[in-house]
Amino acid sequence: GRRLFSVSVSHIQQELPGHVVKSLVGLLGADRLSFGSAIREQHGRDESYHADADGIFPPQAVIFPSSTDEVSEIVRICNHARIPIIASGACTSLEGHIAALRGGLALNMRDMNKILEVNQDDMDVRVQAGVTRIQLNEHLRDTGACLDIAFSLSDPGTWAGKDCSFPSILAPTLL
Repeated sequence: GRRLFSVSVSHIQQELPGHVVKSLVGLLGADRLSFGSAIREQHGRDESYHADADGIFPPQAVIFPSSTDEVSEIVRICNHARIPIIASGACTSLEGHIAALRGGLALNMRDMNKILEVNQDDMDVRVQAGVTRIQLNEHLRDTGACLDIAFSLSDPGTWAGKDCSFPSILAPTLL
């Protein structure tokens, strides 16, 4: 196939600056910040055609926050050091948006998997970014509602990499 674009990754610094690593480890501990090549490659490849056409574009590191406050502080640290951030969940993107074309930090939201609020009257829910469709539907099972399946929201994906500007839609269960 024909490449639509080509990206040179030679300009990407191979490691995060030491002061950034120190700040991130101080915030979350070393066990929630990974520099391993396998996990970085997992976070640099998705299900889009870009992965096959252009190769793997891994981030410089992957971090696993578990709260909004941690995400806010990670963003503050990275913004100050001008380090790109790529939100990710299950790395099942179909759009190629998890490719770390300029390096940076993959913000894996898997540990932010709480269902915060279910509003049956309004037919909407509030969830953290790591909630999966299966998890939400199991939570809703006894209410008679479910998340209507959309192609780009199929399992095992999470809300982390999705355009969350639209409301979550609860649909009556069809029997």
